[in-house]
Amino acid sequence: MPKLPAPADDELPPDPREFRLVRAGDLEIDPREQRNLNDKAVDKIVNGFDWIVFEVISVRLLANGRLKVFEGQHRVRAVQRLNPDTLVPCMIIKDEDFNSSAAALAIAEGRRSHTAIDRWRLRLFNNEEREVLATQAMHDRGVDVGTTKCAEQINAVVLVERIMNHEDTFEDGAIVLGRVIDAIRETWPDYQDDAAVRWEGALMEAVWTVIADFDDLITHAHLVKILTQRPIRYWINVGKPGTRSADQTAAQAIAEQILVDFDAMEKSKAKRGAKK
Repeated sequence: MPKLPAPADDELPPDPREFRLVRAGDLEIDPREQRNLNDKAVDKIVNGFDWIVFEVISVRLLANGRLKVFEGQHRVRAVQRLNPDTLVPCMIIKDEDFNSSAAALAIAEGRRSHTAIDRWRLRLFNNEEREVLATQAMHDRGVDVGTTKCAEQINAVVLVERIMNHEDTFEDGAIVLGRVIDAIRETWPDYQDDAAVRWEGALMEAVWTVIADFDDLITHAHLVKILTQRPIRYWINVGKPGTRSADQTAAQAIAEQILVDFDAMEKSKAKRGAKK
């Protein structure tokens, strides 16, 4: 009979969780700590409910006795719809021993089903510096990240992360992000067209590229003047396949056109000056 391996010198710390069967109706779902509920996902669980694939729910116990779900919200909601008196298996941890948002973030980062905006919101709820400073810069200008295409929501959350990460500090990143937002808001202050909103990712990235790479050449006033000379659809169309070069990204094509227009503007100004 083979010998079992000797126990490791460094033992694992004790598990702070406690297993308990909990009435489904007593479990709370906090949208700040979980991704948004997907009704279709809940419907799928309800219509094909099977205890064999029902995993244990992760729950934190608050000081006031309330039980908040931090992993398993869709399963919990499904059981609540089927029968809220059903007892569901839970692993419970006391609130003082646990940072639920950090745990939810770790879970989110290991799952494809969590979107970039889900991960962003979890980091923000966890008070991480990058997300806090970026959100402050956006809120100061009346916008936020989100999934709705409208004049007040930036869908390109990954681009916002890139802008923040590009600078030496997150404080500097927030300043640059603010400058990008300011240029677009000043150019199209009330733009509402759902077909091509002002926060379209390629357009935002192009404006950021010009600000980051040509700050000593193109001022804020120059940039706004160039963008204003053409309708927003023009700029977005510049970045579309068939319009841009095959070796360019949409943002690169738009940024290049901004530089072309700036060069034309400067040449025109020089000619006017020569005639005087």
